[in-house]
Order: sequence, then structure tokens, then C-alpha cells
Amino acid sequence: MSSLSRRILSFSTNPGLIVHENWIRATSDFPAHGKHFSTQEGKIEVDGISLHYKETGNGPHTVLCLPGIIGCIQFDFGPILDKMDKDKFKIVCWDPPGQGKSRPPDRDFSNYFYRRDGNLVMKLMNKLGHDKFSILGWSNGGVTGLCMAADYPTQIHKLVSWGAHSFPEERALTFARMMGNLDLWSEKMKAPVLEMYGEEYLLKMLKDWGDSVEELIRRTDHSDFMTGLSQIACPTLIIHGEDDPVLGVEHAEHLVQRVKNAKLHVMPNAKHNLHLKFTKEFLEVVEPFLLSSETEQ
Repeated sequence: MSSLSRRILSFSTNPGLIVHENWIRATSDFPAHGKHFSTQEGKIEVDGISLHYKETGNGPHTVLCLPGIIGCIQFDFGPILDKMDKDKFKIVCWDPPGQGKSRPPDRDFSNYFYRRDGNLVMKLMNKLGHDKFSILGWSNGGVTGLCMAADYPTQIHKLVSWGAHSFPEERALTFARMMGNLDLWSEKMKAPVLEMYGEEYLLKMLKDWGDSVEELIRRTDHSDFMTGLSQIACPTLIIHGEDDPVLGVEHAEHLVQRVKNAKLHVMPNAKHNLHLKFTKEFLEVVEPFLLSSETEQ
């Protein structure tokens, strides 16, 4: 087994690295620290798809959270909903179509789905009354966030992206195929995901995702990864976990070199799910960035 495979295997079998303990709690159980904050949760139909969302906080600065592969509000942003300053921010999370509670339909990973997701969630935000907002995007959601910042430059205030691939590579395919083998998952990791999706649908999603990654890698034209990066005008923060076994810092550096007004923050001792394992430290970097004036960037 290669050193890369061993690193990815440790990532996929250690519940502390993938499934944070907060994932297992329902988002409605998160305390408001003794204060009442406006919260709404439900579904809205967009382009014939019933999309699940949650919105909380009283702040003037709206932030959209975009989850990763097979992720959802409950799994990917529970600690953020809990700990982000809701006096300063209004936080909106969504389950992409086919993920979390936005089912049916089944998840569709074809045809560079990141941009399709971005167009769909923009319509959702407009229906919720949010014409301009910032984005927090993790992993696949980070790629979607980059697409949105390029496609809707006047509507995205600021962008924070972490764990986002910026070019195709074999490491991503290795990770995708290993994640598709549930025998490599710990029971603690597997239980809440199986409860959400069931084994048959989970395996189908993981196979379809792996096929999508392989198709991207095998293409001779990789313009999808580059299209629009130079058009991103909003202040952008790219965060990378120093010990991320899924992708190297070169992905973050690639983005910083190509996105205007972008800066890089490397979190020491952090892995792919850095916002779940080090939520306090993550927010200590992200909240000042979102609240700072553009002259302070």
C-alpha cells in the first residue's frame, strides 16, 4: 500500500477525522447560548426540486454555507450553526439536491455539477430574500462557491473556501474509490450516514461521485476548473489544513495565484474537516475576515 493510500485510509477509518461528534446531533438541538435567535427551517421548490434549508441568526451579514460530498446541514455545519456569532451574522445552510433532506431526486454528479448546484442555490437564496451574501464552502461546496463568485460577481460579498480541489488529480480518485468501500469506514462513522441515506443509496452516491471524478481526470480539456477564476472579484479567503490527506496545499496555492483579492491561511495540525475539529480556531479566522472592510483585506 502506498503512503498516500495509508494516509487516506487513516482518514476514512478514524471517526475523529471524518465524523465529528457534533455531526450526530440534530441541528434543532443546538443551544442559542441563552439568547433567542430567529430560526426557520423547511423546504422551498426551485426548478421542480424541493430543497431543504435552515436559516438562523439576527445579524445583518448573510452567509451561505455549502456542504461537501454526501454532506448536509446536519453533518457538515452543525458546529458552525452552534458557534458562529448570530448577532452579527444570518446563517443559511442548504442540502444540495439528492443530499440530506433534499430528496427526491437522487444525487446527480454529471456534467460539472458544481456550477449547476451554484445556479440552483442562488435561486433558493433569492427566494429567501437574500440578494447579496457571503459564502462558506467546504470541499465540493468550496468548488461550488468559487463557481458562484465567478458567475454572480455582484451578488457575492465575500468568499471563504477550504478543502476545495482546484485541478484534477489521481489522489482525488483514490480517495473517492476508497470512500466507496464501506468496509473501510468505522462503525461510528458509518452509523449516522447509513441512518440518513440507507446502504443502497449511499453506495450509489459514492460510486456515481467516483465515476464523476474519474471522468474529470480523464478529460483532455480541464477548462471547467479554470473557467471564471480570473473573474472572481470579491475578497476571497482560501483556507487549507496543514495535514489534509485528501488534497495538498498546492490546490490552495493554485487558487490564490489565480483569484484576485485572494489570500491563503494554512491551519496547523488541521485536516480536511478543519471547521469541525477546530471550530473555534476556524471562526477566529473567518469572522474577522467577513466583517472587515475591503480596505483592510
